[in-house]
Amino acid sequence: MPAALRFRHAPHLRAARRLAILAGAVLSGHAAESPVVSIAAGPHERVQTLVGVTLPADLARGPWTLIADDGQRLAMQVDDQHHGFVRILHLAAGATLTGHLAGVATAAPTVIWQRAGDVLAAHAGAQRLLRYIGGAGTLPAGVQEVYQRGGYLTDVITAAGVPVTDDYPPNHLHHHGIWMAWAKTGFAGRKPDFWNMGERTGTVQALAIDGTWDGPWCAGFHARHRYLDLGVTPAVAALEERWDVMVSAPVADAPPAIDLTATQSCSGAQPLVLTPFHYGGLGLRGNRAWNAPDGTARFLTSAGKDRANGDETRARWCWMGGEVDGRTVGMVVCDHPANPRHPTPLRLNPKEPFLACAPSQLGEWSIQPSTPLVLRYRIIAWDGAPDPARFDRLWDDFAEPPTATVAVPSPGK
Repeated sequence: MPAALRFRHAPHLRAARRLAILAGAVLSGHAAESPVVSIAAGPHERVQTLVGVTLPADLARGPWTLIADDGQRLAMQVDDQHHGFVRILHLAAGATLTGHLAGVATAAPTVIWQRAGDVLAAHAGAQRLLRYIGGAGTLPAGVQEVYQRGGYLTDVITAAGVPVTDDYPPNHLHHHGIWMAWAKTGFAGRKPDFWNMGERTGTVQALAIDGTWDGPWCAGFHARHRYLDLGVTPAVAALEERWDVMVSAPVADAPPAIDLTATQSCSGAQPLVLTPFHYGGLGLRGNRAWNAPDGTARFLTSAGKDRANGDETRARWCWMGGEVDGRTVGMVVCDHPANPRHPTPLRLNPKEPFLACAPSQLGEWSIQPSTPLVLRYRIIAWDGAPDPARFDRLWDDFAEPPTATVAVPSPGK
């Protein structure tokens, strides 16, 4: 693998700059005829920011290099939905980077998926980043079948190689690394609980992995899940859920990140009523080392709240972490401003390493047959102590990203 594409061993900005240069000679395209890209930083300074670029439908998939007017040559990858991604090293607030696209020789993807049955594992070079458990999942020995499910992320690992999630913790067998389910609900006159599976009123099935994509900066997949009401025989589908997931590899000054977009649609003509409750929605379960009687898990929110005073408060982001083998690590979940009831209400468990983005805390609401519910989150695997200023910048990159435009010159001009 070319040194320019090894993410794990990029210890400083000079190495990160090498990452931005895609190996291979320019095969086609001249500045006067090539698509012109403009990236505006907006009100925030950008450092090692992965920028999404909506490409014209008739533009070839590439791969491309963005040759900036200042001489930078930045690799651009394109996903399976024709969205481009380019990582900019630095852009001052209010500044704009411009350049043109040039075709390049194909380079082997660096962030890839390895599939074994219904399980996907994301790798950046030799380092695994996470796993997605599809299908029925695998029960640990001695666990009742009622708790079996797939459709979640686990084995989330920091850039330093430290795991920050758990799966099937003994004191909450329905918890997983990063998962989604609704707790107290109303459906067709019944009250299925898709979160507390031990009550046998609801469950979530992982139906299919619909596709994957990979590249030098990030990789993604699409999956479908179904929420089943178990209160009748046979069970009835209440909700269809689509996950669009992107994981980006770590580089200098940019930790590994997971972008999760969940789209939930009613399975039929019945709405799903979400009744007030203090958890349900997106859940994150931290490393089992933090599950100690003295409550070694720590929390910090964008509002400055912690475990003692942050439960059932609202925040743009929340960090959960602790020590693993003497190292402080954690996860940061960022709530997108387009999500209903943003900034998200939080459940910070007082005794266990668990947090939830729980919009039902604010009162009853519903998912209607005519209107799918879309929820977007970014989860960052973090090495070191919490850094609120960095977390603010990472949230800015997610919630208020740079804007990118592409102009394709007309033929002959």
